[in-house]
Amino acid sequence: MDLIAFINEAGIKPDKTKDQFFLIDSQILDKEAELLQLKENDVALEIGAGFGSLTIRLTQKCKVLAAEIDPKLCDFLRRIKNVVAMNNDVIKILEEARRDGRTGAFNKVAGNIPYSRTQDILLELLRHPWQRAALCVQKEFAEKLLDRKEK
Repeated sequence: MDLIAFINEAGIKPDKTKDQFFLIDSQILDKEAELLQLKENDVALEIGAGFGSLTIRLTQKCKVLAAEIDPKLCDFLRRIKNVVAMNNDVIKILEEARRDGRTGAFNKVAGNIPYSRTQDILLELLRHPWQRAALCVQKEFAEKLLDRKEK
């Protein structure tokens, strides 16, 4: 079954109140996973794991800590081998880890970041040690970053 058919059959729809969107372009998902240069001993934090289209690619190489705010999707993620699904806002997860001295649980970061939360998520990520990240952000956010850089 293809991904779009699965999404439709399962009745999965992005929740705009949670700023959700689902990336299903396999070329982009494959590229994201490739950019991380994952190895077996890596641990990847995936932000907004959704129904696991990127997660599955990451788990072929390493353990994944999947942050997902939607409890239904988190239940689905728990069925994927090599995944620790965390049903909470990624900023809260990261803040709690930092407060409790538990930074360093992951060394790679992946995700498709919602526009309304991009800046806050990136700022919190910079307070944690990690080696490599592959994050998709909305075009408008990326353009703002490039515009600031060029000035």
